[in-house]
Amino acid sequence: MAGYSLAGAQVVCLPCEFVDYCMKDANPTYIAVYIYGFRQCFSNNPKGKVADVAKALGILESDVVRAWQYWEEKGVVSLSYNSESDMTDFSVTFSDLSSFAGKEDNSDTEEKKAVKPSYKLSDVTSAKDKNKFLSEMYTHAEMLMAKPLTQNDILTLYSLYDWLSLPVEVILMIIEHAVSLGKKSMRYIETVALSWSENGITTADAATEYLASYEKAGKMKRRFKKLLGISGRDLTETEAGLLASWSETLGFSDEMIRLAYEKTVMQTGKASFNYMNAILKDWAEKGIKTPGDTEKETKQKKELNTRMPKTKFSGYTQEGSYSDDELEALIKKSSVKVKGE
Repeated sequence: MAGYSLAGAQVVCLPCEFVDYCMKDANPTYIAVYIYGFRQCFSNNPKGKVADVAKALGILESDVVRAWQYWEEKGVVSLSYNSESDMTDFSVTFSDLSSFAGKEDNSDTEEKKAVKPSYKLSDVTSAKDKNKFLSEMYTHAEMLMAKPLTQNDILTLYSLYDWLSLPVEVILMIIEHAVSLGKKSMRYIETVALSWSENGITTADAATEYLASYEKAGKMKRRFKKLLGISGRDLTETEAGLLASWSETLGFSDEMIRLAYEKTVMQTGKASFNYMNAILKDWAEKGIKTPGDTEKETKQKKELNTRMPKTKFSGYTQEGSYSDDELEALIKKSSVKVKGE
């Protein structure tokens, strides 16, 4: 076991409950804000204003505000606002964390989360009275969904906050995301929240990163569906993965992907992603990156064909195509199981 000791250092003693129960799911920036703020309680010249904390830690003031709001939502601190118009002007009171001890044993956390608790409207009312951010969440949720919330809606949103321990801002991001997709049912919102929670998307930063990735993937799918003339259905995960690999990993332009598509249809009579994958991988191995390169390859094949001994069928070639033997070898080499092929 490692040993630890202090040699005449001045120390700030953090609550054990904070280290044992509060830190593990928190954003590192939020932890830094808490520790810095806690240290100011023991300073003769405290610098605990939002601007002071932001400057000391080299972060944005908005990050400091979000951090304290997060800790308030978790019951770690309470905020007292000095101004109704300035949301950065508040005092922080550090809570007694003794009630956290033993509250969340890792051995049964997953078991507890597996069963959704049953809530009453009185539970929500009581929580809203204690937490104005929770109260504001319902107001913003109604605005985003453009309809009054039903009793079931109210209880479901509270379960995302209490049961899944998602911050208010993350819950609102889920609702906004769902609405942008044209899905306003609370069942869908709850499904997304469960997925985010299971995948560790439990902070605003993680949610922002995920949504940016989701939007990027969506734009890519729309671009390639238009490029390949696909309509009436979405791309499968395998198809989207192949398209991403052709564009990002192999570095092919949209023009070359379209050319591979045209050659595939010409050769097989249908749009086969496996054939396209075989052609593009072959081009990548040969360093063929432009339409001009493919024309050179076709010309070289023609010249080779003219030098070959003539047989009944050797004089026949389809410009820009692969022979059956070539395609069979290529597809075996780079075959990917695509649904529907």
